[in-house]
Amino acid sequence: MKKKLLSILFAFCLVLPMALLITACDGDHTHTYIKNGGYVVEDSKAYTTEVCECGHTKQTELSNYIIATPDSAQSILDGRYGKISGKTILFFKGTYGALEIKSTVDTLTAIHEYNVNDPLDMATTTTLEALSNTTTYHYTRDLSDVHFVALEGAKFEGLFSIQSKDYERYIWQADTIIGLSDSTELSVDPIRNVKVQDYNCNGIIDESDIAFVDHINLKNITFENMNFSGSKGRVYIGQSYATTVENIAFKNCSFVTEEEWSGYGAIVMDTQATDRQESILRKNISVENCTIDGHYQGVVIQNAENVTIKNNTIKNTTHNAINLQGHFTTGTVTIDSNNISKTGDRAIRFAELEDATVTISNNTLIEATDSDNEIIKTQNSPAGSVIAITNTTIDGIALENRAYSTTATAQIIIAKPTAN
Repeated sequence: MKKKLLSILFAFCLVLPMALLITACDGDHTHTYIKNGGYVVEDSKAYTTEVCECGHTKQTELSNYIIATPDSAQSILDGRYGKISGKTILFFKGTYGALEIKSTVDTLTAIHEYNVNDPLDMATTTTLEALSNTTTYHYTRDLSDVHFVALEGAKFEGLFSIQSKDYERYIWQADTIIGLSDSTELSVDPIRNVKVQDYNCNGIIDESDIAFVDHINLKNITFENMNFSGSKGRVYIGQSYATTVENIAFKNCSFVTEEEWSGYGAIVMDTQATDRQESILRKNISVENCTIDGHYQGVVIQNAENVTIKNNTIKNTTHNAINLQGHFTTGTVTIDSNNISKTGDRAIRFAELEDATVTISNNTLIEATDSDNEIIKTQNSPAGSVIAITNTTIDGIALENRAYSTTATAQIIIAKPTAN
C-alpha cells in the first residue's frame, strides 16, 4: 500500500497502451456513452470515465500523461521530467501555489543572437553549447498539444502564468534575480542563471541594458477542471513579439475571489507590443462552462482572432465581464448563453473591430452596465464588421434583435433599453 501511495505522489511520464475497464450491467442493450470529462487515478494509472444512461461505466486508460503534485508541478513545467508537449498533465489533489511556464535550459527549442538595432531580428541561430557570456540572446520554447487537467481535490491559489518576457526592465537589477550584488561589470542571464557582461560592453549596468528575451510559442493548450481561488488564483498568458498563440481552451474551470483587484482579470491574454504592427494575434480562443466570481475583470483577450465565450457564469467583477481590447479584434466572435451579473462596468467591451463577425446571443445580463447604462461598447472601427444581437436580456428587458455595422467615425454603444 505504501508503495502505491508513493508512486502516485511522484510525477511519472508514462507512455502506455490504451486499455478499457468496463463495469458489469444487468441490462441487455447497446450502451450509449456520454463522455463526462471525469478522470481517475488508480494504482498510478490514469483513466477517463464515460457513463451510459443506465449507469454502466467505461474507463479508458490515458496514454502520454504526467501526474503532478504540489511539490513536483513546477519542475514538470520546467522540463525536469522531459518535454510536456503532447502530454496530459494531471494535477493530483492538494493546494498549488504560483506556477509558471517559462524557458529553461531543458526546454529550449531555438536560440538567436540578440540584435540591439532590430529586436525582432531572429536570423542568427546558435546553440546552447556555443553561448557566450558577452552576448545577449532570444530564447525560444515551443509548447503544443498540452492538456492541463485537475483531479478531484486539486486547488490553485497562485498565479498560473505563461509569459514571453523581455528582460529589459529586470536585467539591470541583478541582485533581485539571483542575489548578485551591485556591479559595474556584470549582469545576469535569467534563463541560464549565469553572470554575463552587459550587452553595451560599456561597463555600466543600467536600465538601457536589454539582455534576454524569452519567447514561448503556444499551440493547442487546454485548461480543464481547474479551480482557482483567492486574489492570486488566475491564469495569465502574456506574449511579446514574434510568438505564436493559437487554439487555447478553458473548459469547466472556476475562478473565485472576494478581492476587488486581484490582477487584471481571471483569464488574461495580453500583449507587450506597443503598437499595432508589433501585435500578435491570439487565434482560436475558447472559454466554455466556466465560473468567474469576483476579480477585476472576467475574460480579457487582447488582439484576438476567432473567440468563443459560451455557457459561462461571470459575476461580481470590478470592471468589464468580457474585455476584447488590445489593438483590434478580428475573425468570428461568439458570445453565447452566458449569465453575466453585477459588473462594475460594461458586460462586454471591444477595441477596434476589423473584418469581424460578432454574434451575441442567448445571454442573460443582470446589473451589467456602466454608470451611463452602457452594456456593450466598441472603439471607432473600419467599416465591414458586424455585431449581431439575438435573444439577450438585461435585467429582464429584451435587447433589440438587430445587427450593428461598424463605421470609422463612430463607436457602437448599446445601452440598456427603457422598460415598457
